[in-house]
Amino acid sequence: MDGITRESPSASGSWCVFVKLNDTHGVKFYTTSSMRDEALALQRAAWEVMCGPAVGDVCEMPWMPSWRVPYAWNDIGTPSKVFGYITELVDTEGLSHHEYKALLKKLRDNGISTHDLASCANVGHTKDGNAVRFDFDPMYYR
Repeated sequence: MDGITRESPSASGSWCVFVKLNDTHGVKFYTTSSMRDEALALQRAAWEVMCGPAVGDVCEMPWMPSWRVPYAWNDIGTPSKVFGYITELVDTEGLSHHEYKALLKKLRDNGISTHDLASCANVGHTKDGNAVRFDFDPMYYR
């Protein structure tokens, strides 16, 4: 994928690897296309009601050995290929108490899970200042 090299810095959550592409976008990679598609659908649903970052195209590429491996992958092993989707970058510093409560209400009102959230974890701000959830790992929705 253009913009990603073996040396591209990565961050990992429980189930995905995040690679920053530029100042506005990155890619979330999962071990299977079905897990990627589930996460994308969840994030798209949140984005459509302004509770999640924007999403873009899907992609797949070989695993880069220099990337950080999510701890949940320890049970399944590192794949030879990963499956991703483009996502808008989010400032992950967390939310104020008021912003967090308002986001939780909006997520719940729209039928979107609030599991695995805290005012300082898995939430943040888009570049336009919108409070959003940014973690959509399907394993936490099941």
